[in-house]
Amino acid sequence: MEARVRLIPWIEGRCSMYAVVRDGVCLAEEFVRTLRTQNTEAADDLMFFIEWLSREHLIRQAYLRPERPELGVIAMYNHAELPPAVYNPSRLLCSYVNGSNRVLVLGSGFLKVKDEPIQSNSGANNEAEALARVVKKLNERLDTGEILVVGSELIGRYGDSLEF
Repeated sequence: MEARVRLIPWIEGRCSMYAVVRDGVCLAEEFVRTLRTQNTEAADDLMFFIEWLSREHLIRQAYLRPERPELGVIAMYNHAELPPAVYNPSRLLCSYVNGSNRVLVLGSGFLKVKDEPIQSNSGANNEAEALARVVKKLNERLDTGEILVVGSELIGRYGDSLEF
């Protein structure tokens, strides 16, 4: 049976992050909660970064790392530009919403434990591919006008516009 997926506003501001909810579980929240049990400092740094990004005028690509660029999947990771940043092994998978540098869709994440591409981590790679499928459907609905981007907000024309 295919998973029920929807997008919810997770962090809102000048820039907003929408989280994927799969079968009732918010993937970004679950990742941060799991990360907090393994590395509290990394979880706190990641949340500080996300909240900081929400106050920016746009989400610059320089703050994100391409994980599966051919799919449009990037990750929040080691934010060396922000003091006092130390290496953060967390990778929260995300993707820009079509035509906007003020809205990201957040999926699941993983801990980088080796210097290897995401394709070598089957769980993380599967999550990247799942995120890409959701964002592709979202972008199709944006192209047809079923969903609009207004500032940093996704506005669905119908009650189920953000369900996939």
